Amino acid sequence: MSSSSDDIVASTTREKEPADDAQTSNETSSSSSPPVDPTAVTFVDYRRPPVAKVQPPSKYKLWTLVFVLVYFAVWVGELANLYQALHLNGWLSPQGAQFVQLALVVFVMTYGALDFTVGMFTVRICGHAYGLGPWLQSEWIQW
Repeated sequence: MSSSSDDIVASTTREKEPADDAQTSNETSSSSSPPVDPTAVTFVDYRRPPVAKVQPPSKYKLWTLVFVLVYFAVWVGELANLYQALHLNGWLSPQGAQFVQLALVVFVMTYGALDFTVGMFTVRICGHAYGLGPWLQSEWIQW
């Protein structure tokens, strides 16, 4: 029992290697601070991250934009007979064709076109932006 405790004491009180002494002596000669123990654990105080200057858009703004895009996509799909094309002459059931049409409309056309629409309807005149981009980035209304 005493041999294992002697080993622990010997390992904790071991002297530094010569390479470490040379490195710490160079550091202490260049600065006036005391030498730092490399095995010491230092803690840094937590600092809260700064508040974002631009908040995410309001939910009603995103809902309005997505609603208009879905309505437009469904209208274009109806004009192009997308439902009949997806029915594939009976290979796909009517419910399956409708599901594929809605999946195309919502996921591909709406979310894919969301950034494109905001970019197309944002205009810069003399360094000032007008349109959907500034409207989405405007501050929230405080009730």
